[in-house]
Amino acid sequence: IPISQPIYKERRLSIMLRLGTTRILLLSVLLLQNVRGFFGFSTNSPSIQTTTTTSLHAVSTQEDPRTSNDKSTSRTAATSRLQFVQSTIASAFLAANTVFRPLSAQAANEPESTTTMFQLPSGIKYLELTPGTGPSPEYGQLCTIAYKAYVKLPANKKNANPQPQAFDQSTAYLLKHGNGRTIAGLDEGLHTMNVGGTRRILIPPKLGYVTSGLGPIPEYPWDRARLNSLLDDMVSLRGGTVVFEVTLLKVRDDEADQGYYQDGSLTPEEFAALQANIQRRAAAAADAAQ
Repeated sequence: IPISQPIYKERRLSIMLRLGTTRILLLSVLLLQNVRGFFGFSTNSPSIQTTTTTSLHAVSTQEDPRTSNDKSTSRTAATSRLQFVQSTIASAFLAANTVFRPLSAQAANEPESTTTMFQLPSGIKYLELTPGTGPSPEYGQLCTIAYKAYVKLPANKKNANPQPQAFDQSTAYLLKHGNGRTIAGLDEGLHTMNVGGTRRILIPPKLGYVTSGLGPIPEYPWDRARLNSLLDDMVSLRGGTVVFEVTLLKVRDDEADQGYYQDGSLTPEEFAALQANIQRRAAAAADAAQ
């Protein structure tokens, strides 16, 4: 299957510098928020338990109870502060990973034991996770959708079973159905949905991000860089699948539509009249050329 080059090539070095700067700023903010607790000025810092330690120390060394109590308190405070710093750093790294991994691939990996897989003539496959009860969209209408987007790379020498990798999500994305600015696989998969339904659409490469200007495009630069990287991998591995888990929220008419998106086909009479007009104009052009 031919796969085009990925869209929106960005300067990778600049993007990586931005990601590194953002991660450093995030860690700095989290550490500054907890610096008061580190120096013992916060009421939320871990309490210092000294009773048991003091008594054991006093029995083993026979020191003055006041001196023993001071040393025990100092050691316990140091231990509590060390644990506090360790937990803060762990929380910071966890938060950073959450920011740069906004989606989980769990949704694209759920077993579908009772759901039927449908395949369209174009090669698109989809699972009807939740049937909708509303109307289906017509070409030219405005559709509001919520979605999560993944890329599933093919099996290769390095990974025999690659997991779906998330690159984008939205809770309210607006598109004009059939205007050619949405990737063809998503547009075709939406056409037979009903409002309120949820569908997982598996899109082959030829109906995915085949050229620039096609949406949905991730909002944040690190997500766009991730999408570009995944598309590069699809090109190098010569395969893969773009997966959209999409919910059709609303369908409405476009007040600015000029009526060029109708679903209806030509009647035999209209087709014959159109063919006659074309032939008549072709003959007139041939006569003028002579």
